[in-house]
Amino acid sequence: KTGSYQSIDASMCNRMVLDIVECNNCHFQIPIISVVRSTLFAYSHNIQLAKKVAKDFPEIALVFCVAALETYFRQLFQYHSDLNAYLVQRRRVNFQSLDETKTILKKEFGIDIVKLIEKDWSFLRENFRKRHAVIHNASYDVTGKKIELSEQEIDKLCSIVDDLVYKIEMVLFYNDVVI
Repeated sequence: KTGSYQSIDASMCNRMVLDIVECNNCHFQIPIISVVRSTLFAYSHNIQLAKKVAKDFPEIALVFCVAALETYFRQLFQYHSDLNAYLVQRRRVNFQSLDETKTILKKEFGIDIVKLIEKDWSFLRENFRKRHAVIHNASYDVTGKKIELSEQEIDKLCSIVDDLVYKIEMVLFYNDVVI
């Protein structure tokens, strides 16, 4: 072993990390700034923001929560799929549609996300639709009715999203069947 490697968690921000590599012989330290390739880092940041603002700004929390899951799916596909960056960068793959995402994840990874959260699938789909209305229709649905959101609904959504991401990670990276 010719050196040691230390990651400084406090320096993590905006998907970048400051690492210190030190030579064991001369103790010379080299700082290295790198882009985090973890599919969980950006997800974690967005989901924490959603939970933080849920009480006072449930519409904003909804957007952060759905964005967290979309970002997770996009990075999962980009970094772990054979088709990866090419299709994501050219916007040929859209993770704003859960039905399209369901098909992509089944085809690319063999994961049926509906089975992973079966009882909560319709709730998740409904909140993706609400997010669309919040962003594109000033929080009104197609009938002109104002979308109402509560802190409890956002908490439930964040829990479902956390559960789904956890199960996907367990299936893909730990070969654990969680269904």
